[in-house]
Amino acid sequence: TGSSHSAFSPLYFFPIIAGGLLLPGKGGLVAAAAASLQYGFVLSLEQMRIYPAFLNRYDFFKEPNLFTSINQFAVLGFTFFLAAILSAIFARRLLTTEAALSDTVRSFDSLSLLYKQIFDDIATGIMTINDQNKIISANNAIGRITGYQPASLPGQLLDNVFPTLDCNKKGSRLTAELVCQDGVKIIVGYSCARLTF
Repeated sequence: TGSSHSAFSPLYFFPIIAGGLLLPGKGGLVAAAAASLQYGFVLSLEQMRIYPAFLNRYDFFKEPNLFTSINQFAVLGFTFFLAAILSAIFARRLLTTEAALSDTVRSFDSLSLLYKQIFDDIATGIMTINDQNKIISANNAIGRITGYQPASLPGQLLDNVFPTLDCNKKGSRLTAELVCQDGVKIIVGYSCARLTF
């Protein structure tokens, strides 16, 4: 395909970069060393005029020049090792980022578990409602107070389940008459707080 002048010479970079990403540090350097040796071997064959006969038709090999071959080897070898080092740096940063992300996910999972534990175990009934007035979540205390299963409330409109609760009223301690699931009416004190994210 053109020996050292081949259009496929840039393909050497793919295994070098892949080696640097798969095995940060050694992988890319080993691939760069192997690519440099192979390219140097091709240049040596050219110096000894050993190449496929059909390449003589092209003007690649007019007169072998040792200085030009050494220059080609040095420049390409340098770029091979530079690609290996850069891919290794990128791979190490990627691994560091993945480790930090894993730690963050574990911390988030722990906080979510803690929040759920507190949310479910607190004696005060808590419900969260979105802007469309739909119930998003309800804790176990809501179930004990009203008789409704907490798992059955999310997705329902607040006005359909508890029509007497008015979240637009101002005040830290409001009262309303609720109808429990079994039909018993109770008076409850409640307050509303808007959560902003």
